[in-house]
Amino acid sequence: MKIALIGDVHANLPALDAVLSDAHKRGVEAIWNVGDLVGWAFPDEVIKRLQQENVLSIIGNSDVKVLKVKEKKEEWKDKTPPEKWFAFNWAYDKLSEPSRQYLNSLPEETRLEIEGKNI
Repeated sequence: MKIALIGDVHANLPALDAVLSDAHKRGVEAIWNVGDLVGWAFPDEVIKRLQQENVLSIIGNSDVKVLKVKEKKEEWKDKTPPEKWFAFNWAYDKLSEPSRQYLNSLPEETRLEIEGKNI
């Protein structure tokens, strides 16, 4: 089975589209994402694209921070560099509720057996 492993997309939709296009040209049968889907450019669009492609994803540390930005506001705003604080808030605000729910539903890890191999 040919698998493409991606990660740290950080909402870069043009780069994701390029990688997915290349993966399809190479005959990839499955795409696995190791987290950090969201970030600064196109967070909602990236999640929708990954869902459209049936990409198997786990949640990354940046994804968790974006999801928790509203509840951790007081705790984080003085401890987080201003550019990161702005980026987490911006990404959260740009995510639709269904995308937030999807992101929140992702596991921290996934264990699979493929062709007799544990992954």
